[in-house]
Amino acid sequence: MKILFIDPRGDVSGINAGIGYLAAALKSCGHEVKALDFNNNTEDEAERLAKALAWKPDIAAFSVKTNTVPEAARLAGIFKDAGAVTIAGGPGATCEKEGLLADNPVFDYAFSGEAENAIAAFASAAPGGDLSGLSGLCLRQGGKSVCNGTSLVSDLDSLKFPDYSDFDTVALLKEKYPLVTSRGCPYDCTYCSVNKISGRKWRFRSARNVIDELAAAKIKYGIKQFDIADDNFTMDMGRAKEICRLLIDEKIGLRWSCINGIRADRVDAELLALMKRSGCGEVWFGIESLNEQVFDGIKKGEKLESIVKAVRLAKDSGLEVCGFFVAGLPGSSYNSDMETLRKAKKLGLDEMLWSLATPYPHTEFYEWAKTNARQIGDFREVSFFKRPSAVIETDDYPAAWRLEMFYRGNLAGYSYSCFFPKNIGLRDIIRFAFYIIRYDLPRLPAHAAKILFGAHHRKHLKELLKRI
Repeated sequence: MKILFIDPRGDVSGINAGIGYLAAALKSCGHEVKALDFNNNTEDEAERLAKALAWKPDIAAFSVKTNTVPEAARLAGIFKDAGAVTIAGGPGATCEKEGLLADNPVFDYAFSGEAENAIAAFASAAPGGDLSGLSGLCLRQGGKSVCNGTSLVSDLDSLKFPDYSDFDTVALLKEKYPLVTSRGCPYDCTYCSVNKISGRKWRFRSARNVIDELAAAKIKYGIKQFDIADDNFTMDMGRAKEICRLLIDEKIGLRWSCINGIRADRVDAELLALMKRSGCGEVWFGIESLNEQVFDGIKKGEKLESIVKAVRLAKDSGLEVCGFFVAGLPGSSYNSDMETLRKAKKLGLDEMLWSLATPYPHTEFYEWAKTNARQIGDFREVSFFKRPSAVIETDDYPAAWRLEMFYRGNLAGYSYSCFFPKNIGLRDIIRFAFYIIRYDLPRLPAHAAKILFGAHHRKHLKELLKRI
């Protein structure tokens, strides 16, 4: 069978590791695979689609997030008209399950959860075979959509290493290789749906297995750097230290970053020092709010003191230290978020990335918003951090104030990615200058200095110039 994967245009850059794992599973069973990456390369869509259609795939498989479903559905229609079986998977499909099929008839099937152990069986049976017992598969029966639960892989070491060789953006791996060392999250953050997507049980790969993947990727793709894509890389600090020691002892020689956020209460001085020695240059902490009442209300299960301590330890280790924050969380106000911003400035972070609180289904925040806020937008149509629009507002925190807080926070934290699309034009640069003038004019010289000469921002400037 010929299976074409499509990663539709979205707001988070980076090669899709999930597709890489599925490609490896399919190829090990003798199937042919190609991957169209419109998320990281939006150019020449018509030409790339024409080549893909000429290949005549039997199955067109889409990796979707909540806000990329409409774009995926548009592309799915093209392949469905050409006779391909269409299927959706990824976080968006896992959250919506039967609802995704009900709302999007262009998809023939959907997968809920992790499909590495089921995708080959699906490819061999579809179309026409009996798929009713396939774990995680959502399909239509008797005029309605049904789903066979959510499939999760218990033994991550048993999986084939992800295979990116048939991605049309494989060259990007050299500078930004995505490394997934664990899955699942046991925490109950009210705004987050991760444990609904990958399960509450934290599952991990052995340190040996992780290092073997990196060694293989150096040979196969010539990678120079990797990014940890886990939600809980340091959950087991002993395992994280072992990974770092193997990176050092076996002279893997790769730069790396923890860009997905790590918990402040799951690091110590020894781990951070080992991370630095093993090639890590940058860590991000999920801070969200520094207002104690708001912070306690989102149920992260941490203490604010842990965040202050972890930031200090990371900086003492010589790492670049950055933080994620959220404007408009339940119980917050413009004043409480400004309080967070003032406190955050004192932490001495290299960058602060603010997102806009967006309630997603199956989260406690979503239920809170239904009774405590007015819905003014559709969570399926907006980004929460890339030039966003407010989805909700309250009497004491209207949409305009939420957006102002978002822009003030990102400008104060010298975090500029939220201001630009992936393909940057002169209009985008003018708009960015307008935001600085409107919200942060006194610090215009500081922004210019950071962009041109700041150690943390220089690497981003090079990437920005390429995109322009």
